[in-house]
Amino acid sequence: MDRPAARFGTSRSLNHLSINYDFVPTMSELNKTTIFFVAALAAIALALFTRPSTQEYNVDELRGTTLVEEFPAEAPKRLSITSLDAETGDLQAFEVAEIADVWSIPSKSGYPADATEQMAAAVEGVLGREVLTATPIGAGDHSTYGVVDPTDTSADEGFGTHVRLSDKDDKVLADLIIGKEVTDSDGHYWVRKAKQDVVYEVEFDLDKFSTDFADWIEKDLLGLSTFDVSQVNIDDYTIETEIYLRGGRLERGILEDRRERMHLVYDDESNWQAETLETYNKGDKTYEAFTLEENQELNEDSLRELKNALGDLEIVDVERKPDGLSSDLSAGDDFMNNNEALRSLARRGFLPVAADPADPTKGLMLLSSEGEIVVTLKDGVEYVLRFGDLQLDPSAESGTDKPDTETDEESDPDVEGLNRYLFVMARVNESAIPKPELEALPELPPEGDSDSEDTNEAADSEAADEATNGQDPGDDETADDKAKDKKPTREEVEAERKRIEENNKRAEEEYQEKIEEAKERVDELNQRFGDWYYVIPNDVFKKIHLGRDQVVKTNEPEPSDDAEGGDDSNASVLGAPGTALPGLPSTGPAVESAAPSTTEAQPKSDQQPETEGQPQADVQPEAGEQPAADTQPDNGQGS
Repeated sequence: MDRPAARFGTSRSLNHLSINYDFVPTMSELNKTTIFFVAALAAIALALFTRPSTQEYNVDELRGTTLVEEFPAEAPKRLSITSLDAETGDLQAFEVAEIADVWSIPSKSGYPADATEQMAAAVEGVLGREVLTATPIGAGDHSTYGVVDPTDTSADEGFGTHVRLSDKDDKVLADLIIGKEVTDSDGHYWVRKAKQDVVYEVEFDLDKFSTDFADWIEKDLLGLSTFDVSQVNIDDYTIETEIYLRGGRLERGILEDRRERMHLVYDDESNWQAETLETYNKGDKTYEAFTLEENQELNEDSLRELKNALGDLEIVDVERKPDGLSSDLSAGDDFMNNNEALRSLARRGFLPVAADPADPTKGLMLLSSEGEIVVTLKDGVEYVLRFGDLQLDPSAESGTDKPDTETDEESDPDVEGLNRYLFVMARVNESAIPKPELEALPELPPEGDSDSEDTNEAADSEAADEATNGQDPGDDETADDKAKDKKPTREEVEAERKRIEENNKRAEEEYQEKIEEAKERVDELNQRFGDWYYVIPNDVFKKIHLGRDQVVKTNEPEPSDDAEGGDDSNASVLGAPGTALPGLPSTGPAVESAAPSTTEAQPKSDQQPETEGQPQADVQPEAGEQPAADTQPDNGQGS
């Protein structure tokens, strides 16, 4: 075998021979070739591994089998449901998981979930699903059955709902894409496993795979009973922020529209009473008391709706508050310098301001775009509800634009689908817990006091003498008087004082226990409320946010008798048909009347003075005698 000729040369600098072979490749070229080859194999292997299976299925063998392999009902610890909004094209991802033995919703910033029942329903919706038919198809036909993975960016239509169940170790227990409903088969849907092409017909209840946030949480926000509501304080106002130019600088101001403050009390007889009513004087910028007029009263219907709405207050969404903002706004200067946190509040209609600009140590107070109410319960727990703006797109965290309330709300106040932000906190109102009425202690008689003993001995001696003489002291009033004069001994007073002290101590302890229980309840509530903005339906907000026109009802004056009968200017002076003419007997049929009989004597004050020739009204004609129709009574003046 011939070899190519070698080239020999002399290196002047090194002064030795060097031999070069043109056909020998360099080491770097070999490494590159090897790397490219290995990468190509890896890509092919990955594609084969991740692509849906194209194996052939024996549909006869699949029919009647279960869709997924059986697993313990309590094994799933994570559920994810992904779908594509048909109208907006947005990907909607919902996830609930049990982390550290606590269920939460990662897709909602970890909001606590009440997922036990709903998770059990989802597991029931997957386990034991029988395959009714099986259709082996290619990936290109997935859109026909609506089983395209919603995360597949290469597809344009036919997207299904991707449901995945995993255990605590993230092992996938079920991975399904639920597609279109089978034609002419109610409750039957086309379903495929995420890594297979074959499509199954399976009976499914899609309601068990709810992505509605409200289905996975404790919807009753406050958890109060309407029977426990004792007071409601309504602070009716609105605020807006404005940006204006001052001295060449942009500054922020607050536009306030303050109206009424109303403190209402609900008594044990199921009646509302107005404790204080105040209206805002915009000229003096102070609140002035006002009272209800004679034709005004509290509107029991509106206040009943208010109580019911509080008892059934359900949330439809939540958004996490910025870090550093607690439920009671006990934030420091760092928070006030956090522009992101301040924008978060402002875009939802809440404005933190200094409680006292002259004294920074008094902390912050929160103003709300739509006022606030305070609800006090009999146990001393108090809820502060502050109402913010209408909810914008929760994903639009940037920007502070508000919704077009003129077109959305003011033009149609009953429009459905609007939601509003709610800022909630709890606190203790100790004055709402009745203090115990302590019994006064009787005074001890002085040491060595013999007056009471002598008095008692004398009373006992007299009673004994009366009994000896055969007289029962109990039947004699003087015996009772003598018993009253009997003074208690020091030992008796000491025993009575001890009894009263024990009762007073027990009452004080019970009172303190109620306060401690209220504080514990408030701590629990604020741990729940502290990190969240809540979102409630706007129509529910309108039942809770009451103004003066809803709280106070003006009654229309009742119509008088004259108004009921009316004033008939065309009525005859002779009266209605069938009635008697003045001074004459009735010619019509007899009618029972409550008026006194004309034959009865009338008081002198009611009688007219007798005039010669004038007939008396109480004189009836003789039987068979009829008065002349054209005869007029003679008034003494002639015709």
